[in-house]
Amino acid sequence: MRRLLALLLLPLVFGYQLSDYTGGDVYLQPGRETVLSLPFPEGNACLPVAVLFVRGGEDYPVIRVNGKPLEGGGVHRIVLEGNVVEVNASTSLPAVIEGNSLIYCTTDPFITVEYVPPSPIVVGNYNFLHIAIKNEGFSPGEVNLLLAFHPNLAPYHPPYTRLRIPAKSSVTYNMFLLASPFEMRLSSHPRVCVAYVDSIMRVRECDGPVPTRSEVRPVVRCVNGVCINSSNVVLELNGASVYPGDVLPEGVLEQISGLNVEIVKKTLTSGNDVFRAQTGNLGWVFILLGLVVVAVRYAGFL
Repeated sequence: MRRLLALLLLPLVFGYQLSDYTGGDVYLQPGRETVLSLPFPEGNACLPVAVLFVRGGEDYPVIRVNGKPLEGGGVHRIVLEGNVVEVNASTSLPAVIEGNSLIYCTTDPFITVEYVPPSPIVVGNYNFLHIAIKNEGFSPGEVNLLLAFHPNLAPYHPPYTRLRIPAKSSVTYNMFLLASPFEMRLSSHPRVCVAYVDSIMRVRECDGPVPTRSEVRPVVRCVNGVCINSSNVVLELNGASVYPGDVLPEGVLEQISGLNVEIVKKTLTSGNDVFRAQTGNLGWVFILLGLVVVAVRYAGFL
């Protein structure tokens, strides 16, 4: 089926399958480095990319495309730079780069996702999850945001399940997560993925998982002006007990500032940033985006 993908490449856009230059699949042998030098997919008003289909397990091989590392089996998608496509591959176990891998120049959306920064999920606490979604392509993309949470984690505000990412732009998507206050078991937070369809294939792009860590300390987090006890510690204020997850009464921040309690203030928004990407002969393209606001409702804390 994948061998028919090249037929879908848009007219006037230069693209080819790897097998056009290798004669078929590229077999990687343990202890040997495989080096390929391929033509650069130059085109008019399009983004040069490579999509490699790799068989070889989860943690091998290691493939570098123009110096950028790609690890493990599966589908690897990468934006190309320079004037030639240099592939250097090595493996600890037998692996294959399929001959139907594509090197082409596209006008489609080209979207990637990553945690920024990849901070550990704090078990028994409250967390902020930052997701950066970047579209380096020449067209806007409609993506499904796929988030699978650990049973002990839950988003405070229902996450968006579908986002529109304009061309040549990046979107920072922020989430506020609640963890079971007294749950101290460690687990890995699942990957976050985006899924969409371009003119070539169905794309699923992921990042993660994010590890977890256990932490017990008095922390108060104020989210959009609402302050909560976000730790595993019961705070004693003038004879009153403030339990984990409780909203702090107004005007008590000064009272607890001298009690060795960390106070973190956060305004939860999702903002769009402009970035620069290689655009072939058109030079740099700038598109200024608006703001997407994710509100944390006060009533939800009660």
